Amino acid sequence: MKKFTLFILLYIIRTLVYTQNIAAFVRLKAGEEWHVINQKGEYLFEQGFDYIDTKTVSIAIPTTQNKTIIGMPNNGLFPFKNKFQWGYINLKGEIVIKPQFDWAYPFKDSVAIIIESGEYRYINTSGAFISDNSFSDAKEFSDGYGLVKYKRHWNFIDLRGHFINENGFEDARSFNRNLAIVKLDGKWGVLTTKKEWLIKPTYDNLKSLNENRIAFKKANKWGFISTKDKISVEPQYDDLQSFNEGLAPVKQNEIWGYIDTLGHLKIKFSYTDAHMFHEGVALVAKEGRWGVIDTSGKLILPLIYEEILDCNKGIIEFKTSKNWGFATRDGSIVIQPVYSNLGEFKEGLARVRFNGYFGYIDNKGKLVIPTKYKRASEFRKGHACAKVDGFWGYIDKNGEYCIKPIYSNVEDFFELN
Repeated sequence: MKKFTLFILLYIIRTLVYTQNIAAFVRLKAGEEWHVINQKGEYLFEQGFDYIDTKTVSIAIPTTQNKTIIGMPNNGLFPFKNKFQWGYINLKGEIVIKPQFDWAYPFKDSVAIIIESGEYRYINTSGAFISDNSFSDAKEFSDGYGLVKYKRHWNFIDLRGHFINENGFEDARSFNRNLAIVKLDGKWGVLTTKKEWLIKPTYDNLKSLNENRIAFKKANKWGFISTKDKISVEPQYDDLQSFNEGLAPVKQNEIWGYIDTLGHLKIKFSYTDAHMFHEGVALVAKEGRWGVIDTSGKLILPLIYEEILDCNKGIIEFKTSKNWGFATRDGSIVIQPVYSNLGEFKEGLARVRFNGYFGYIDNKGKLVIPTKYKRASEFRKGHACAKVDGFWGYIDKNGEYCIKPIYSNVEDFFELN
């Protein structure tokens, strides 16, 4: 009895925490305000907004009209515009950083980019500037540094507002895994977050840092160097892509093949297009038709498809004759191309469209939620947006509405972090 009671308590606590950390943007009627709801359909705060600023929303956001806008939250703060200026509110709708900026972006790593008089600056979660300088361009912080353009040069700024290099660089890319590709005196090199040269700037171009290999260009040909600045593949290719799973696509005389990290040709030049390997397979094309090969170069799906998506958790989606189906990684067809739309598998289910209506299948091809919705989204945070009779709501993985379809517009659930 005690174990059962403990289980129930843990379940309730987990459910409450989960609900409190998930939210979505909804709008009851077109032209009315947007609100933020939790998974119970309750408003997080009473204030509504004329527009929302997300990566997926298709509604144009005015920059000059006197409208209220809310953006995606991070570090527990929403950027918002109160008709004239941008500031930040917390998860209770309380103003934490008063509206004072021309534009405000979501926080990342406790730092946010704001715009004042056309110049970019960084603030912390208290609203204080981390540097006295302003910039003509700025990127999100990554590995403890923000990439900025200052006095016509690119540079990196840390959380204390200090530049990584006194004079900056002609060009640069943001840090990734503590390494950044930068251009100095007309040549490219690789800089570490410790302000040291991993690879000195001696190359015409650099790209594709992956599996301890960096693509470099000299005399208009591409090769690979190791992170110890040793050439592992001599520059001889017209183009190439990153190494992944020990193989890289390379192009020569308009035809693609694959090499290993030592530069040995493992899959001969045969294809007019090629993708990197994922989960032991890669997409290849010839004369506009796509197929799939394994790491030995064997075709596991023939070159007959109009379109194929990269392998995702053992599933390969393909299109032919305007319809979609999917196969497993060994080339076995699970679903013949019968659906006019087939989304990616998310949280174990994929959205499908048949005869103009959407439903969901599992990874065995079984239709687990019937095709009965006029429109629907992929599952996120255990829920999907679904439209019926002209209104949107949210369904669970049983296809039941957990939030009734009463909204004219909705967005996917997101984490309140």
